[in-house]
Amino acid sequence: MIYRRTLIFILICCLIHASDVFCTETIILFANENKPPKAYFKDGKPDGILIDIVKYAGKKMKINFKVCLRPWKRAQRQAYCGKGGIIGFAKTPKRLEKFEYAEHPMYIDETLLVTTQKNTFQFENIGDLEGKELIQIRGSLPYTFYNNLILFYKLYVTQVPFMIDD
Repeated sequence: MIYRRTLIFILICCLIHASDVFCTETIILFANENKPPKAYFKDGKPDGILIDIVKYAGKKMKINFKVCLRPWKRAQRQAYCGKGGIIGFAKTPKRLEKFEYAEHPMYIDETLLVTTQKNTFQFENIGDLEGKELIQIRGSLPYTFYNNLILFYKLYVTQVPFMIDD
């Protein structure tokens, strides 16, 4: 009788542990398919810096993430419809009306200052940009960041789409 109870107890413990291992939920994340080096297809599979970050975070958190690369507008629409989360998605006031953001970002982009060879100028700090025109890829940095630049440094900021055909 004791042997039978011990065996049943061991079987129950194994089943409980197995359910933790085999019932892992998969969280779907959408991303822009055309954002190398952040996210793109390589040999038909998602690849890039964002994909590596998600894989690393998933291992550390013991969460199974599935990254689905889509054309950008489709990725946004699928996330908005509740079919998954979205990554590589800058926080803007307009997006805050529809989406919730994590308290801490997964990563932070660098901002590059690029000029033509004909129009170079000395640049050591942000004040050196006063009176200059900046071109911003739409949605690439929070709107408030550029508002502060415009207010404090009298910059002109033009927003352009990520891709010519966008």
